[in-house]
Amino acid sequence: MAITGCTTGTGFIAAKTMASAGAHVLMLNRPSQRVDAAAAAIEKEVPGAKITKVECDLMNFASVRSAAQKVLEITGQTGLDVLCNNAGIMALKDEATGDGYDNQMQTVRLAPHQHCCSTVV
Repeated sequence: MAITGCTTGTGFIAAKTMASAGAHVLMLNRPSQRVDAAAAAIEKEVPGAKITKVECDLMNFASVRSAAQKVLEITGQTGLDVLCNNAGIMALKDEATGDGYDNQMQTVRLAPHQHCCSTVV
């Protein structure tokens, strides 16, 4: 299972729940102390949890494509069973990403599509 935005809230609970069910959870987030703390918390609460952190910045298409490639490498021939596009942002200043899109639109809609297409192909 791969999940975006899983350092807090619904995404964190989903990651922890799936780890508790025995899933290999790929945590796709921007690199930060928050993701390190979230992964450590899941590993502490779920003995034997299989957690892999994958760097993925949804405001950067190159990062998204790199994360998709990493997911493909990790999942190999078995493939990915679940992709949970949980990450989102809102109420930010209307600015363009380096890719030229509105930051909220790219994070919530465009980057997950980019990731899905890269992972499936």
